[in-house]
Amino acid sequence: MVTQIRKRYNLDYINILRILALVLVILAHSSAVYTGAWGFKLVNNKSESIKYITKYFQTIRMPLFVFISGYLYHFNRVKLNKYNSFSRFVRNKAKRLLIPYLMTGIFFMVPVQMIFNIYSDNEGYFYKAFNEILLGNMPGHLWFLLALFHITIVFYLVEKYLKDKNIDLNPISIIILLSFIGFLTRNILNIYQIQSSIEYSIYFFIGYIFSGNMEYIRNNVGNRRYILLIHALLFNIQYLLLNTVRNRTIYIKWFKFVLKQITSILGITFMFMYILKFCENTERLDRIMSNNIIRLIDANKFYAYLLHQPVLKVVLVNIGDLNIKPFTVVNILFWSTLFISIFLSIIIKKLKRFLTDAFTNSKYAEIES
Repeated sequence: MVTQIRKRYNLDYINILRILALVLVILAHSSAVYTGAWGFKLVNNKSESIKYITKYFQTIRMPLFVFISGYLYHFNRVKLNKYNSFSRFVRNKAKRLLIPYLMTGIFFMVPVQMIFNIYSDNEGYFYKAFNEILLGNMPGHLWFLLALFHITIVFYLVEKYLKDKNIDLNPISIIILLSFIGFLTRNILNIYQIQSSIEYSIYFFIGYIFSGNMEYIRNNVGNRRYILLIHALLFNIQYLLLNTVRNRTIYIKWFKFVLKQITSILGITFMFMYILKFCENTERLDRIMSNNIIRLIDANKFYAYLLHQPVLKVVLVNIGDLNIKPFTVVNILFWSTLFISIFLSIIIKKLKRFLTDAFTNSKYAEIES
């Protein structure tokens, strides 16, 4: 069904963006240790070039994931006329986001990180499962699922209210409002990832706007090079200049926050336009999508995202004492994490299919008896 819809509406560019977003996330996590993240000790633990590239990827990777979700929300809501029932919408999102969040966090992430001594404290399993997953205080990469659930539910309710009241707001004013609210709430307690939901809602709305203005986007796809240049310029201002500014006034903090958002918006805009243009060449697109590695990633990208971070940390712990170059470390982490995650994804999907078939056959046997 999904494939038929994709062919009918030519959504290959969204599928490629999803694959790229996954690759960027795993790649950025593979090099995150060189930005000081996670507190792991490596023999060669410094690389300014890798740190720079990682910081650059961080301006795009998660905003791109949220952008894609906003794009598909509008696509399903408007073009496919779905999500007419709020209760059914909530159940669908809970099944799609909350259940994988809980199952992965409680039964995979926490146990794996305890077994392989990833944690630096001695807190027990039930405390970690409750504090990190159930309360959503430190869910690692799974924060995205929890935040996206909040974003979609709130967005649905606000959108419905505005339509029922026949209120038509200018998209620019909404973007400014979301940015302002994100800045005001940046320091609130992030329990259940509420703060992250507020901060990233702007990218969801950008995706929503893009989906509703595809004709305009296609007509301006030729400007993508200028967008990339501005994006790169703003990133370098942010990375090379503002990080050295000692002034911590509210105005400087606000300027940094807005600059970060604009940089991310320009980055995902460039990627969207580039992939949109790339997909116009159907022969090249078919050649890419028929590649075995691309097909493998495509078929397992959701599960690979769910599983990748604990896998990466286990690999990192086991190579941390080796005297190898940073570039080699990143390659080992990226490729081993990607393919181990895909391998585990295949096993889980087959196990899930087996249990579903067994349960279905059991139900039929009971009915017949």
